Amino acid sequence: MQSAQVAQSQIGSPRFTMLLNCAAIVMAVGLLGLIALRFRAYQWDFNMFYWSTEDFLRGQSPYKGQGLSFYHPPLTLYLYRLFLFLPRPVAYELWFGLKLAALATLLVTWRRHFERLQPDWLTILYFVFAFNGALYADLVAGNVSLFEQLGLWLGFLALLRGQYARFCLCVILVAQFKLTPIFFSVLLLFVPERPQWRWLAVCVVGFVALFSLNYLLQPELTAQFFKSASGLEEGIDTGNASTLTLFRDVLDRARGAGFAASSHLDELAYLAVVGAVGVVSLVTALRYRAVANRDPRLLIYFACLLFTLIAPRMKVYSYILLLLPTLHLLRRLSARTLVPLATAVVGMAVLFPQHGSLLPFRALFDILYLFLPLIGAALAWSGYVHAMASARAVEAQDPRHELATAV
Repeated sequence: MQSAQVAQSQIGSPRFTMLLNCAAIVMAVGLLGLIALRFRAYQWDFNMFYWSTEDFLRGQSPYKGQGLSFYHPPLTLYLYRLFLFLPRPVAYELWFGLKLAALATLLVTWRRHFERLQPDWLTILYFVFAFNGALYADLVAGNVSLFEQLGLWLGFLALLRGQYARFCLCVILVAQFKLTPIFFSVLLLFVPERPQWRWLAVCVVGFVALFSLNYLLQPELTAQFFKSASGLEEGIDTGNASTLTLFRDVLDRARGAGFAASSHLDELAYLAVVGAVGVVSLVTALRYRAVANRDPRLLIYFACLLFTLIAPRMKVYSYILLLLPTLHLLRRLSARTLVPLATAVVGMAVLFPQHGSLLPFRALFDILYLFLPLIGAALAWSGYVHAMASARAVEAQDPRHELATAV
């Protein structure tokens, strides 16, 4: 990691660097051990999957519509049913072990095929703390996000290798849980040398066909799933840091609780932003696709950032999707960029009003603080727009220019 090497050379001796590396590893392992030991306090999402499946087997609906309710399609209940063959504490540890295996596989996939990752202290701290601790939040909550991320990135790897059938299979399976990842099927039109319209059709039709099994096997529960999903309006207090939630929170704070729901201004503002971001992203991707020495990974990273900005629901663990794209961008910031960036971070830490501030406009800063992951995603998206436009401009001046020097 280039930034890590620079920082290490400035901090001091190799022995001190080694101590920092060991301390970071101990901290990361300690956090994992804490989750493994406290099975009664953590992984509430897995407990919800477990208990919802018990309700399903007793003939009761798992879709409560309130609180920690089941929110995946009925077909996934058949998968979660496998864990009911074990006592819950054993099932808990098995689920956690599988998540650790998924995390290890994901990191190895990233390191071998996307970005070089070293176990130095800066890299470890980045993956522990980035985007409000997205990785740790997923392990604590016991969500399926790590499995989804592994499936997506294995699909992205297949796409880079031209293995379109494998890519479609990964996206189809991942999208069965939360539906929205089917968005990534559009990469078939941008990453390959030629747009793969047929494979895009295969991906969409395959997704619809597999999801239709929900209607075939559990028609009543499928109707309840859609009803429950349409009423799922979690706010920032539950970790839903999405663009839609941002507008809803701003309007409710400015005009009173419930104003957004009654006026629908939050949805209108959200759709306007989605349209604007979508148009800019489409133009950027099409122009970058014309660059002779383009890096197809950038189109995948860019799609991840776009997905984050337009998704109506983005829980904190969903930001795992942005860990690698943001790291790629941070590594390529020049020294002239890093100095003002560090200055801005320090300045914000000093000037940012804390929760107990008596300033009359404290609420504005509260919103900024709560939505920092989304703001970070927007800044990273802007960085990619600039970098990809710069790559095209540089090549227009010198066609022999390597893209790696422009980004």
